Amino acid sequence: MSFFNSIKKAFGGSGDEEYDVFGQPTTFVNPFSKDKNVPGREHEDDDVKIAVDKQEEYAIDAEYADKAARLMDEHTHAVIDMLKGSWKQEREALMKKVEEVDKIVNEFKEKAQVAESKRQQAHTRATDLTNKVAEMEADYEKLEIEKKSLESRIKAMEVRGDDSGELNKKIEELNATVEELQKQVADKDAEIERRDNMAMPAGDEPTLEQLNLQIEQRDELIERLRANASELEERLNAAAEELKQAEELQKTIEEVEEFKDKKNSEISSLRQQIIDLQKRSSEFDEMRKANIVLTDEKEALQKAIDQLEQTAKQNAEVQNRRSIETGNLIDGLKQQLASVSAVAEDYKRKFNSLSMDGNEKAASFAKITAERDDAKAELKRTQVTLQKKQHEAQAMSDAIAEKDRRIAALTQQLEQMAGASKAAGQSPAIDVPFDSDDAFEDAPSAPRQGDSAMGAIDDIDWADDGSMPPHPGEDPRQLSLF
Repeated sequence: MSFFNSIKKAFGGSGDEEYDVFGQPTTFVNPFSKDKNVPGREHEDDDVKIAVDKQEEYAIDAEYADKAARLMDEHTHAVIDMLKGSWKQEREALMKKVEEVDKIVNEFKEKAQVAESKRQQAHTRATDLTNKVAEMEADYEKLEIEKKSLESRIKAMEVRGDDSGELNKKIEELNATVEELQKQVADKDAEIERRDNMAMPAGDEPTLEQLNLQIEQRDELIERLRANASELEERLNAAAEELKQAEELQKTIEEVEEFKDKKNSEISSLRQQIIDLQKRSSEFDEMRKANIVLTDEKEALQKAIDQLEQTAKQNAEVQNRRSIETGNLIDGLKQQLASVSAVAEDYKRKFNSLSMDGNEKAASFAKITAERDDAKAELKRTQVTLQKKQHEAQAMSDAIAEKDRRIAALTQQLEQMAGASKAAGQSPAIDVPFDSDDAFEDAPSAPRQGDSAMGAIDDIDWADDGSMPPHPGEDPRQLSLF
């Protein structure tokens, strides 16, 4: 209202309440009024009055218009300056608040990015560990397949009763160890998945202390996972080395088995040849008996011929003419004698041939028998090597089982702490160093006898060739398969 009042006052406002309720009464006379009774102008003519009125009207219009425009400009600039000043102050205050908020938001974003980066690293590490665990499971399955193959090979061998029972017992222990390792791997997978899916409880936004605490917890988890990964890598390398040795041993056994099968087939062939020779020998005996009979008949016939010839000579003078029947009988006896002689010569020739063949077969059989004895000796040496490798595998399995029992005890403690923290509505804060042997000693575990399994492995008196020494109380010479 003050703006309009100032404009009215500039134009000489009347102050009439009809136009302005806040105006003051004045003696101003509106020049634009059509009132005929203007003081001091009653004597003027109408035309003069009109002309004067028009001139005055135009002069007043120009003057008041300039004044009004000037006042409007001044008032407008004053209002604009006032608004500019207040707007700048408010804008500066708002900009300061926005900068403070942006600074706080950027700090939280940086912390959130760092936390997210660490979480991603932990998740990636957990994924790598999961993949390594899966690879270890595959290696364990391969080891189990190799073990079953060795078991079938060992069962196929001619093992004595005591040695077979001991080998079966060791194989059962290896099966139990493999099952326990697979169970531990499954528990590790479940723990990794549970830690990966662990989320922040809904509610207020995390504070800086909570973010720092979570970051420290994730750092500790990453360190533990790294230690666990190193341990799993060591176990994987040990399992791979053991698998390599088992493959070499299996290859040796397969070669021995192949050599043995080859020699067995040769021996079977020779046995069949011997059976054939025995059959031929029996035939030869029958032919020899027949030859003896024919020889006896030949001698008897020769004696009869001699007697007949002697009788013929004695009766030559008496019987000048031999009867046709006697001559025919002598000729028939001679023909029969020639036939028997030919058969006897054939039997003699066959007998000589069979004798030479039998001598060659006997020499070949002696050679094959010597090769079989060499194969048995090689198989004995392979069995001794197998026993040594089994002792090495048993020692390594005992060490891994001891380490797994300690890991299981620590895992159980971590799960208990995580359950207690979850019940309290907080993230679990774990202060146990995962890669420390003292942590395993402080964690509840099964009673141990003597030093740890890894210490026992370090204390083993290794042989010059890097192999395990024989088990106490066992003589490798007693582990013969034959």
